[in-house]
Amino acid sequence: MKGRLETAWVIPTPGPKPQGRGQSIQIVTPSGKRKSILSGGPWIPGFDGAASHISPQPGGPDQAPAFIGTEGATSEFFRPFAGPTPMSANEFTIHTPETAPEPSRDLLLQTRESFGMIPNLEGVMASAPSLLKSYVSMWDEFENTSLSPCERQIVYQTVNFENTCNYCVPWHTLLSKKAGMSASDITALREGTALSDPKHEALRLFTRELVLQRGKVSRGSLASFFAAGYSEQAALEVVMGIAIKTMSNYTNSIAATPLDEVVKPQFWKKPLADQAD
Repeated sequence: MKGRLETAWVIPTPGPKPQGRGQSIQIVTPSGKRKSILSGGPWIPGFDGAASHISPQPGGPDQAPAFIGTEGATSEFFRPFAGPTPMSANEFTIHTPETAPEPSRDLLLQTRESFGMIPNLEGVMASAPSLLKSYVSMWDEFENTSLSPCERQIVYQTVNFENTCNYCVPWHTLLSKKAGMSASDITALREGTALSDPKHEALRLFTRELVLQRGKVSRGSLASFFAAGYSEQAALEVVMGIAIKTMSNYTNSIAATPLDEVVKPQFWKKPLADQAD
């Protein structure tokens, strides 16, 4: 529907109002065609955008005001109906033990005991108890791997960097410091640059290639990882660390999880070459 739009009578469709911006509606053009669309603006009667305005109601109690397109109106304002509009950023619920679904409550209390607080990430995950349970249990089990505390943070932070997780990088900056990592290596992980220890750098590069190649690493990469002193067990444990961070990174991506106050001093923005600091 590009160019000049026809006058369209708006007829509300049956069913509940969808969440977020936009309304499920049918339009009837002057030529008699009916189209199912999702309006670009809020609930009737407002249509958001300078490219249209509301005309008087054409008559009949079942018809709302008409949207009239003006010259240049495009599909940016009307797009095909594809179901309810998703909620906008930062509208995912951040649960507490009091508000969470029953299966998540003990898990949140367990998190509070471990961290001294409940990070917003776990509060978001609590809406899906199975996700939260998997994340918490795998996080705890990762502590039992052959990887040292610093090595575990290298895996985590490398995944965070490649997935551009603005929430997790600050947290793992703090956790890397607690693990005893040097300031220079903490900075290197935040910037996606080489680590000072050759073995740790081999771990970073192997983790990075696993993420970027979706597991399809080259034989040379795997050989370099083994040559640095790592075992088959460690390679599989890196896969585990990536799985853990995939759960948190993707959750934060769709939920736009707000950064917790305790790690705001470690705020992070990916240092892209085409952007200023």
